[in-house]
Amino acid sequence: MFPSTKTLAAMAVISATFARVTEAQCVAARTYLHNRPFIDDVITMELWHSGRKVCSERASAFFADNEDFYQWDCPDLDEPRVSWRVKTWENGQQLEISTMIGEQELKAYDVENKDTDYNDWCDAWTDNGCKARASSYESCHWISSVCTNGETCNLCDGRAVCDTPP
Repeated sequence: MFPSTKTLAAMAVISATFARVTEAQCVAARTYLHNRPFIDDVITMELWHSGRKVCSERASAFFADNEDFYQWDCPDLDEPRVSWRVKTWENGQQLEISTMIGEQELKAYDVENKDTDYNDWCDAWTDNGCKARASSYESCHWISSVCTNGETCNLCDGRAVCDTPP
């Protein structure tokens, strides 16, 4: 039995999409987690592909810690059927990136954490000194196998969003 013309056409589209998306140019993601006393902690993630921002997403949790897990699906800028799935945990220091069509994974990439910075400061003072501290974790991750043209993976200097490619 031979596949129908419609099936063959669909297979060709998926094959072409897979080749274009999986042979991506530089892909990088930044995460910024702001731990704040008394209110929800916020994690921000920016995903960049070929120097263009794919998405910027945010999530919050009360007393977030290194065991909290976050996942976002960001639509591809050029191929509407494809999304980029970003998963992060360990205060944004661990990250996975994969391309998806629906719930089917096209490719899981080897992601490398290029840089992480931790800062803390007093967020609640009393007459007797500091009573509560805030902190931030900032990380830059990239797919080193496709970032081969002199790209860098820079942090945002303590800002949650940079709006400039890493």
